[in-house]
Amino acid sequence: MPRPEQMLVCGSIAYDTILDFPGRFAEHILPDKLHILNVSFTADTMHRNFGGTGGNIAYNLALLGLKPTLLATVGNDFEVYRHWLEQNDIDLAGVHEFPDAFTASATIITDQDDNQITAFHGGAMLLNDVPGGELIDPARFAVAIISPDGAGGMQRRARECREAGLPFVIDPGQSLPAQGGGELREMIRGARALIVNDYELQLICDKTGLSEDDLLGLTPLIAVTLGREGARLRSHQEEVAVGIAPTDRLVDPTGAGDAYRAGFLLGLVNGLDLLSIGQLGAATSVWAIEEYGTQNHTYGRSEFIERYERDFGPWPLA
Repeated sequence: MPRPEQMLVCGSIAYDTILDFPGRFAEHILPDKLHILNVSFTADTMHRNFGGTGGNIAYNLALLGLKPTLLATVGNDFEVYRHWLEQNDIDLAGVHEFPDAFTASATIITDQDDNQITAFHGGAMLLNDVPGGELIDPARFAVAIISPDGAGGMQRRARECREAGLPFVIDPGQSLPAQGGGELREMIRGARALIVNDYELQLICDKTGLSEDDLLGLTPLIAVTLGREGARLRSHQEEVAVGIAPTDRLVDPTGAGDAYRAGFLLGLVNGLDLLSIGQLGAATSVWAIEEYGTQNHTYGRSEFIERYERDFGPWPLA
């Protein structure tokens, strides 16, 4: 039996450039002129960081003391990022480098209401759709998470997990515009859980023609993150709402969702109830929003447990 701390993370590895706009996008975008949109936002700060959904989730899992293995594709500029991940005890056995491509990169601009506009270059990430790079010894892992990556690659990973009997969580996120309704239904089918934000859930329902109730026929658990309102988790038996962890240092929301997924996975593989799973997600995401970027926060296990107990009560994994 695989140990619960062994997790396979399938997702993008990317360099992030994060800019902060000291105003509101809504004040500069004219709804009646969207067909000729030509707008520029001047940012007052800029930060370059390591990112990508796979890299972010793996980093947060490692902070929790778990053992993530990354399955991803990168380009010829990966060396600095490689050193960072290895320094943080993340297994890169599943990372494949394409020498003629760049590692994926994202430019993210955030306004003062935490709305975001992102430009993304897929680079080597899109090469995850090509044949090869099969799952690494699925018997090693307690669970896999299939997070945003090349659309075809995500579909293939879900199929491989089902065929191998490896429990998996589907996190479609930014890949949704590239996924068709039939592909989404097939990816979600048999997943241990589906994790999305409220906008993504509506988009999935629109594309597949399925209701939320119908989706529970494909997967037994749906987690919907709601930004500052926390999250709700729904199974066939119950639905629970979980608020965010308290903080007085809301610095940058980028990466909070990826951090949430690490806590969610920790609770899921240990068979916790929905409330505890949601609270672990909230407890991990709050560390991310208190620092700029997606991998600039850090904590030790005892520090994490102490803060969890302060915010949510007794540690559920004692």
